[in-house]
Amino acid sequence: MRTALYNPVGWIRGNEDKRLKDKLSYVGWNTGNLVYVDALKHQLTNPLDTWFGLEGDLNKIKSGVIPSSNSISIMDTALEDQSKAIEKVPFPVTLVGLGAQSTSDLNTPKKLVNALPESRRNALRKIADQAVSIGVRGAFTAECLEKLNIHNFRIIGCPSLYFCESGFENIINKEIKGINTVFNVTSEAALQYLILELGIKYNLHWIMQTMGEFALTLFNNTKLVQGNIIRSFPGMQIDINTLQNFIHTNANMFFSMDDWYGYLKDNKYDFAFGSRFHGNVAAFRCGIPALWVTHDTRTKELVKLFHLPHINISEMKNINNIEQLIEKCDYNEFSKYYGEVRKEYISFLEENDLDNNIQKNEVI
Repeated sequence: MRTALYNPVGWIRGNEDKRLKDKLSYVGWNTGNLVYVDALKHQLTNPLDTWFGLEGDLNKIKSGVIPSSNSISIMDTALEDQSKAIEKVPFPVTLVGLGAQSTSDLNTPKKLVNALPESRRNALRKIADQAVSIGVRGAFTAECLEKLNIHNFRIIGCPSLYFCESGFENIINKEIKGINTVFNVTSEAALQYLILELGIKYNLHWIMQTMGEFALTLFNNTKLVQGNIIRSFPGMQIDINTLQNFIHTNANMFFSMDDWYGYLKDNKYDFAFGSRFHGNVAAFRCGIPALWVTHDTRTKELVKLFHLPHINISEMKNINNIEQLIEKCDYNEFSKYYGEVRKEYISFLEENDLDNNIQKNEVI
């Protein structure tokens, strides 16, 4: 009997020749989704990589799991669709990495939950009723479920943090020189231009994840216009030609983890930073020390749970060089608390009958 991994970003295979917009749509408009799905695929024992209606013989499947993201939001309808699909299978299906997306107005669990449409609340309750437990990203998301009278959850963070190819000890004890640094950044959010301007100032390599980061300029040589720059990175003072040249010489975007990890390893980066959670995780999994720049509840609850080194985006106002970022990159707290979070994740996998190859006594 196998576990069905209902992979929402699994259908990029065989579509390498498609348009950029098609490729991004296949991965949920953010290539960072590939990072946590890939991690889960490696953690589960012989999972069936599939989607609802494509499983084949349902009698050969004993459990299912959906890699989730910020589905508790006022805009995303994924939970309704998933709830309806789960009703049609004869085995329990859980969510892993479920997160809540707050806004400047809906900035508490109570406000966010009260603003959710009734269909979304009912979908969450139905999914919870048929699962042993749901794996949520952090305390903010957990409180949202409590407000819905859902109590069968475990705070497990994100699956992507439970594997590291080089071993965490190599990162914790590594001397960071910042000679070869890679960064990531979130578009259409306050103060993000500070990250991009620092990257341009020091001629760093940039790994893009979304269309809003000028992916069309990277892949299709589409010329930048001032309006798009203002929308994507309000406040940025870099001129169009400088930014366009920087994209052509320093930016990359990947649609497979083999290519992404290969790029990070081949370039022998010794430091990474930025506001993309999974962009930093990708570096971290390759043994590269990373500093997270938080800017919303999703990233805040994850870095808080794992005690990852981080600064708030507002602190970037006082950052003038890479050395200042490196000084903030301390993994002592992560090393101290990681084992406890990891045990909780293993308990979540086991109680939901998700066969896995993570050993409880494995030394990381």
